[in-house]
Amino acid sequence: WQQEVTHPMNAEEQQAMEQIDTFLKDPKSISEVHKQQWIAQAIVVRNKTLEMMQPYFRVDPVLAVQWQQKDLLSDMIRQTMMINRDNIVEIMQSPGTGARRMLLQHLPTEPTIDTIRGYVLENHMTQMVLQTMFMEPFHGMMTVLESRKHEFPHHPLVDLRPPLVLFGPDRSAHVVLMKTPRSVPHGDSQENRVQIHACKSWVNSVLEKYFEHEHLSITMHIAYFDAARQNVLIRDVPEIPGQADVVRKQAEMVAGMVEKEQIPQELPRIVTKVSLTPEITRDVQEIAQLEAMKRTLETQIREKEQDLQSRMGSDPESWPKIPGDVSMGSIRTEWSSRIQEDKALNALSSIGISRSLVEKPEYDMDGLLRALSQAGIATGQFVIGHQMDTDRLNAVLQ
Repeated sequence: WQQEVTHPMNAEEQQAMEQIDTFLKDPKSISEVHKQQWIAQAIVVRNKTLEMMQPYFRVDPVLAVQWQQKDLLSDMIRQTMMINRDNIVEIMQSPGTGARRMLLQHLPTEPTIDTIRGYVLENHMTQMVLQTMFMEPFHGMMTVLESRKHEFPHHPLVDLRPPLVLFGPDRSAHVVLMKTPRSVPHGDSQENRVQIHACKSWVNSVLEKYFEHEHLSITMHIAYFDAARQNVLIRDVPEIPGQADVVRKQAEMVAGMVEKEQIPQELPRIVTKVSLTPEITRDVQEIAQLEAMKRTLETQIREKEQDLQSRMGSDPESWPKIPGDVSMGSIRTEWSSRIQEDKALNALSSIGISRSLVEKPEYDMDGLLRALSQAGIATGQFVIGHQMDTDRLNAVLQ
């Protein structure tokens, strides 16, 4: 913010200034100089984004045409000054920072390679999701999503529209959030769950406003691009009771304050101060010493196992019988489970036994449950137990 913009505004900058003013009840609440500085940095970010996208435009003409039709500067202003799925996590976790960003108190930042990857893969991922889920886009809903003429179902500064909504064969709406991480995570993060619940809240409001006679249920999904396998992994997201309402109310509360040029106060963290006593010091030292001894013993065990294996050879069938009083059990029994699969499968093949008889299939549980639901089969009958979902517990408690 130290560098002032000294040149006269051109037509593009003037148009951006006018767009910013439409989001403010009092355009004078943010100084002209401040707006000019923000716009100047936004143009730098826009140009950098286009520069990073050029190699992909050359190999994907469809993507190039789509981006030629975009107004990136206008989109950047809208994304910054409204609450949407991209900034809803910050609005939930740090509403003060989120509000200041909406009031242009933070300069735009250049995109990362992760952001660019998301832009590049968006079309490809959409097609993969459609093919994987065997569903068509919810055309009526997507018309509302893609149009700026429809009224927003929440506060005018809240736009939590998802990237994709599908129409299921069971006459239900399927909200899909698409992610392009460097590697597929083992589970959905709290941030992603907040985003998908925010999108669900928006879709539910649109259904009530424009499709009130349809009475459609809503199912949430997060699709991850799996770069290693060049496919898409789609996970069903169970609804956390009350989470969508919590997100919507927080978004509307912050939007209302931003509209009045107010900044929400951050809730102070409650920290209990515990004194460092001699007993705590002793316990920590003893645990550290035991952990060090454990690592040393594990290293020695690995070395001894390697030494033993070199003496025993690679063929378990030739190993000697180890007396139980020496091994406290049978070494041969333990090690024989490590027989190479190829050797075992060759032995089966030589006597005409197919490997399929000894293989165990791995199932896509989300896909299996989705297929059962689409076939009208209740999945609850297959539940054999439950685990505590701490994210849902926290949301319900909140």
